[in-house]
Amino acid sequence: MIDNFFKSFLFLDFENYIEKNYEKKLFSSLINLFLIILIILQVFVIFSDLELKRRLAFFLMFVLVLAYIMAIVMRINKNSIHRARKEIEARKQAEEKLKELNHLLEEKVMERTKELRESQSLLLQTTVNLNAILNSTQQSFILLDFNYKILAFNEIARIISEKMFEKKIQIGEPILDFVVPSDFDSFYSNFQKTLTGQTVFIEKQISDTNGKSNWFACTFNPVRSKIGDIMGVCLNISEITIQKNTELALVQARKDAESANKAKTEFLSNMSHEIRTPMNAILGFSEILSSHIDNEEQKSSLEAISSSGKTLLSLINDILDLSKIEAGKMDIQYETIEIQKICEEIRNIFSLKLSEKHLEFKIDIQARLPNFFILDEVRLRQILFNTIGNAIKFTEKGKIILRIYTTSGQLNTSNLHIEIEDTGIGIPEEEKECIFDAFRQRKNQESKMYGGTGLGLAITKRLVDMMNGSISIRSELGKGSTFQIVFFQVLTSETLSETRNINSFDYRNIIFNPATVLIADDIPLNRTLFIKYFHGMNIAILEAENGLEAIKLAEQKPDLIIMDIQMPVLNGYEATKKIKNSNPSIPIIALTAFALKDELGINFGEYFNCYLVKPIQRKEFIQVVSKYLKHTFREKPQEDIFSLELSSFPEIKIEIFDKEALKYLPNIIHELENSKMETWVHVCKHKNFQEIELFGKEIKNLGQHYQIEVLEKYGNEIVRFSQNFDILQIQNYLDIYPTFVEKLKKLS
Repeated sequence: MIDNFFKSFLFLDFENYIEKNYEKKLFSSLINLFLIILIILQVFVIFSDLELKRRLAFFLMFVLVLAYIMAIVMRINKNSIHRARKEIEARKQAEEKLKELNHLLEEKVMERTKELRESQSLLLQTTVNLNAILNSTQQSFILLDFNYKILAFNEIARIISEKMFEKKIQIGEPILDFVVPSDFDSFYSNFQKTLTGQTVFIEKQISDTNGKSNWFACTFNPVRSKIGDIMGVCLNISEITIQKNTELALVQARKDAESANKAKTEFLSNMSHEIRTPMNAILGFSEILSSHIDNEEQKSSLEAISSSGKTLLSLINDILDLSKIEAGKMDIQYETIEIQKICEEIRNIFSLKLSEKHLEFKIDIQARLPNFFILDEVRLRQILFNTIGNAIKFTEKGKIILRIYTTSGQLNTSNLHIEIEDTGIGIPEEEKECIFDAFRQRKNQESKMYGGTGLGLAITKRLVDMMNGSISIRSELGKGSTFQIVFFQVLTSETLSETRNINSFDYRNIIFNPATVLIADDIPLNRTLFIKYFHGMNIAILEAENGLEAIKLAEQKPDLIIMDIQMPVLNGYEATKKIKNSNPSIPIIALTAFALKDELGINFGEYFNCYLVKPIQRKEFIQVVSKYLKHTFREKPQEDIFSLELSSFPEIKIEIFDKEALKYLPNIIHELENSKMETWVHVCKHKNFQEIELFGKEIKNLGQHYQIEVLEKYGNEIVRFSQNFDILQIQNYLDIYPTFVEKLKKLS
């Protein structure tokens, strides 16, 4: 310890010594100092040399003074040393903290470096994969910035663009440098639209240097960031030359097919008329001769002629019907029908065949079946005749069941279900799919036993489809078959009862209070017709050509709105929803052809008060309108002074209820006495059914245009008799034409 003291003292490290031993070794240092003094005193006693003693005494005094000074200095610097020590400790702690932070920073740097390397590797792999995907697809991609510069593209884009632009595209160059000058404005416009967020698609035909035309489909797609900001445009280019040529070829093929189908239809129609005329004579005279001949052999021959003639006529009818359906020329005429009555008539028609085969025929009608429906009665009879006739033909024993019931439809309508069940030979499972194809029959079917051409069910299927229905079959070989027919959304008695009471409603005696009616229909002729229906009835009319105009005019709050469903710009259904949201109290009547399946929407009844089915007679129109407009009736009915009968044909009654129609009579009579009279002379001379039918349609259309009901009825009868080849009635109606015109002249 003494050695340490002297060493520190001699090397002037006393302060460091004091600092190191201040707290922990201060006491020990003082003891050491005391021991040193004792040792010096002992030496002082031992030595006798005065000079040496004097020097030792001086040295001892020096040491004591020095120790005293040291004590004073230590006392003075105690606090400073303490503060210095704390600063040193703080500095050491800071250094340790710094080392720790440096260590953490190094770890973070290493971690971030590792992540960066992994990200770079992943990015590189993603880029490689993306390039592989882009280059493997047949869709081209060219990425452009706001300044039209090319940022990236794939291999297919390079190939197609070179073919389209006739130049090699390069990254960093403006795409406009590669666009043909004549297409510059179009390209610029489409690019700017895309920058607003739109996706633009165009097809472009371009001729190459060899003069060969190529078609390209170009799509401009906006490129967005994660937050939705537009960052550029992605141009997709595909060559569609093959597809376009195929499309053009298909269009041309369709035109050719339609032209051929039209020619076929016209040929079949003409041949049908030409065959039916002599066939009518063959069948008629065969029947007459049969009643005058007693010879059994001759009578048998006549029956064979008659039977063959009827078979041929039935085949002609089927072929003509199928041809009309395929050409879209067969119209569905909706009218009020009684299902129960039709079923009984069908039973009577087949009663003889049923009796001959000893088959039971049962009609199973739902207990609460509505009395009346709106359907095409002629086509419904044809459907029932074909299906029930088919069931009888293939059933040798057992029974035939005609089952009819309804299920709930929409907006006062019902789904009408008709099932024809038999206990016949049945149909194999593999043949059910083709049973409704034209000219298809069961395999191995005995033609001599069953006969037929395979057209009946094909026609039935098409007629059911045209009447908004479906047909299916459930069958088991050897046990029988069930044909299931469903007509959707058929008007029932609740609606038809009002229609059937139209005859008891005399619209001539109704007096409307002043009112405003908005008529929305895109066809001017329809609006004109309804305006004429309202003529002289104190009704102000607002006209709209589309749904948007109707919404705007509805702001005037008319007393009634008549809204056609099918209109451009905005259809009647959507327009009515908007009107009802702002003016729910305005009654709105819908106009619909009802033949379209999708015209009656799910919420149809929520917005329309009722609807009318085109074509609409004036009586029906005024009666329905009167439910929503205030009115009164005249006390005495107007006397029908414009009524007369043709003496030669009492069943034809001329009725002109609207005095306004009289002012058109001079023009009508002039046409009837000139152009129509020339046509009449021609058809009377040549007796061509097609020309006679056309003449009847011209008279019918003339009556409809001027609202002369008798003209319409007269023309309609001629058309009907021509289509049914009723020669006697045709001749009778043609004969009275001059008298008919004279009767009309008396009214003018």
